[in-house]
Amino acid sequence: MAALSQATTTWDYVGQHTFGSHLKRERSRRGYSRHSLSVTTGIQERRLMDIEIGKEMPGIHDIQAFSAVLDIPESELLVVAGYVKKE
Repeated sequence: MAALSQATTTWDYVGQHTFGSHLKRERSRRGYSRHSLSVTTGIQERRLMDIEIGKEMPGIHDIQAFSAVLDIPESELLVVAGYVKKE
């Protein structure tokens, strides 16, 4: 039972689901498949999927890559990720 509880334990972070759903929506709006965004940004497809489903949070380099490729202001992505408070 202990192994099960460790495997299902996740950290609680307000932005974790918000960022992934925002990224997925913006990726789709711009016509990118998960695979094509992965190739274009250089972010592994598995990591991209984990970010979209809220399993992982993006790092600053991920946010910079998403910003450049999807033409979304980096500041917007930082707010959505919860790294910066909206003023």
